Amino acid sequence: MIKVNLLPPEYRKVERTPILRFVVILCGVVLSASAIGAFLYVHFGVLVKTVSDREKLEETYLVKKVGADRSRLLEREAREYKKRRATIEKIGRTRMLWSRKLDQLCDVINNGGDIKRHEVWLSQIKTLPPQGKSPGGLYIKGLSGGSEIHRLSDFHLDLKNSEFFKDFASIDNPEGKVEHFSDDRVPNTAWAFDFSMLLKPQGSKGRAR
Repeated sequence: MIKVNLLPPEYRKVERTPILRFVVILCGVVLSASAIGAFLYVHFGVLVKTVSDREKLEETYLVKKVGADRSRLLEREAREYKKRRATIEKIGRTRMLWSRKLDQLCDVINNGGDIKRHEVWLSQIKTLPPQGKSPGGLYIKGLSGGSEIHRLSDFHLDLKNSEFFKDFASIDNPEGKVEHFSDDRVPNTAWAFDFSMLLKPQGSKGRAR
């Protein structure tokens, strides 16, 4: 039998939503709300915190990177200075500082201003080439004032006992010949001498540094 509802729509009885459709709609609403909530949590909670932590880590990394770069630079400079120092020390061990040796020789000749023991002046001084194990030496030529041979011998002894001679292994004997001068100057007699002194081998015991 066919039933026809002739009542206007506003007077008709409202039909309920089918339970299955209601459940589907409810699940969709719940899922949508959960997705929106999860998105908001991740975006405003986890993501913001993660971005903040990342920025802090990047700042820390940049600070440490600058320190590490500076440290590596200082380490390279330290190695370079060590190499230069080793080179300079090697040169210092293998070369003679002649300016210092000449100062020491002058101190021996000057004898503190006292000419009574020996009165010496030099007319020639030169370095000697290597000979055998010796890396070289020094040659001096000059005069010892007065006719007394002991003054030349004293000068020779003072040379051997001086700081100047510590780098040398040998020196000629105190020999010479008397020279007379006719220029009315004092002294008018002197012993002419020349000494050759050979340096100790490099690295030998007692060699001054």
